[in-house]
Amino acid sequence: MDSLGDSWKNDIFTVFAPNDKAFENLKDVDLSDASTLEGILQYHTIDDEIIYAEDLGCNKAYTMANDQITTHQCTGSTNQNLFQVGGGNADKAKPKIVDEDYGACNGIIHTLNKVILPP
Repeated sequence: MDSLGDSWKNDIFTVFAPNDKAFENLKDVDLSDASTLEGILQYHTIDDEIIYAEDLGCNKAYTMANDQITTHQCTGSTNQNLFQVGGGNADKAKPKIVDEDYGACNGIIHTLNKVILPP
C-alpha cells in the first residue's frame, strides 16, 4: 500500500466501502486526483483493527486512517438501520451499511450506499 501514502501503517483494516452507485452519485469531487482519492479511501478505513458489524457500537466514534472521526449510528427499534457517518453527511443522506462482514485476507469490509464525507 505504499502508493497510498505513509498513513497506511498496518496490515489489517476495517473498510467501509462505498458501492459503485455511491461513487456515481458523488458530485463535485475529482476522483482522478490521487490526493483526493487517497483522502477518501483513508476516511473509509479503520487502521489496525478488524470490527465486525455486530461489534460496531451505536453512537460510537471511530478514528479513521486519516485521523478524522466518523460515527456509527443505529436507528429502528432493533437497530436494523446501520450508518457510518462523517461530519459532512446530511441527516437525510447518511451512508447506510447495505452489506456487512465481507472477509478479506487482511480485514473486513462493510459496503455503504453513500460516500462518507468529511466536515
